[in-house]
Amino acid sequence: MEVNVETGVTLESTPERKCRCDCCGKLMDHTNALCSGIAAMSFNYCNDCARKDLEPYSVLVPYFAGTLWRDLTAYWQNIIRESCEVNGHTLEQFHKDCDDYMESCRRWSDKLIKD
Repeated sequence: MEVNVETGVTLESTPERKCRCDCCGKLMDHTNALCSGIAAMSFNYCNDCARKDLEPYSVLVPYFAGTLWRDLTAYWQNIIRESCEVNGHTLEQFHKDCDDYMESCRRWSDKLIKD
C-alpha cells in the first residue's frame, strides 16, 4: 500500500464497503484522504489521481466558474483537462457547466435582492 505520510492518511475499505476516489470514481481497497489543491477541503484520492494533482469535478466547476481560460496558467489548464478526462467530461462540458453555475449564482443573487 502506498501512503504519503506528509500529506494524508490512508482509508481502508471494509468487506462491506469499498473506498471511492472522488476524482475518477474508482472503487478501491484504500484511498488517500488528501487536502485539495484549490479548496480548504479533503477528498479521497486514488494513487494515480493524487500523483497527477487531479481535483474532483464538483470542486473544479464552482472554483473556476467566472475565470477566463486564457487567464489560467498552463498548470491549471492541464489539471482541469486531466480531471475532466478521468470524470468523463469534455472541456466543452466544463465550460458549459461553469457558465450554468454562474447563471445559477446570478439568479440566486437577484432573488436575494428582491426579497
